[in-house]
Amino acid sequence: MKRASIFFIALTALTVFLTSCSKNDDDEVLTGQAKVMIVNSASGSAAQDFYLEGTKVNTEAVAYSQSTAYISVPVGYDRKAEFRNTGSTTANFTGYVDILPNQNYTFFYTASADGTGNSSAVFRDETTSPSPSKARVRFVNAASGLTTANLLIANGATIASNIAFGTASSFSDVDPGTLSLQTGLAAGGTAAVNLGSFTLQPGKIYTIYTSGSLTSSVTASLITHN
Repeated sequence: MKRASIFFIALTALTVFLTSCSKNDDDEVLTGQAKVMIVNSASGSAAQDFYLEGTKVNTEAVAYSQSTAYISVPVGYDRKAEFRNTGSTTANFTGYVDILPNQNYTFFYTASADGTGNSSAVFRDETTSPSPSKARVRFVNAASGLTTANLLIANGATIASNIAFGTASSFSDVDPGTLSLQTGLAAGGTAAVNLGSFTLQPGKIYTIYTSGSLTSSVTASLITHN
């Protein structure tokens, strides 16, 4: 299989970086643990197993629209990460990513931008809780056909704007409560897609991600990080 890179987005930036195949120049050896969460956002996919350096991380296969709790893993540079259909030895996607000590990451198994294949994205997660009067949320655009998308409250404020497919917004603090959400192409040309209502609790950290396809149906799911 052709070696691919997994997208990595820093917590405080929206720039997409592709991990290289080389270690740091000083060949530093990392020690310790990090935590990873696994999400299957690839509509129509088989349940997935996730591997790091050939070792399966999850105990139960992750079906479409499902996610794991955080799982502790060893850290290191250029960790080989794979998604496989559960029980299979063949990787659907292989990428390489730096996993740093005492950090939390969410790995997404996604459809490709045009919906003809599968891909993956990984994001470093927020670990500091918001104030007790706020909820903290980010948006991951994983719906095929939404080249750049907004996430907004119906008839209300925009939570995230111009989020490219396969990338995430930064985390934003919002008022907690039950929110009716919409998404659509940031450049216009299509009506907003209603995503349903989500209840955000004060002091909690969330990711809202879309999946499916603009040509069929777009859905949204909520992940809680703390």
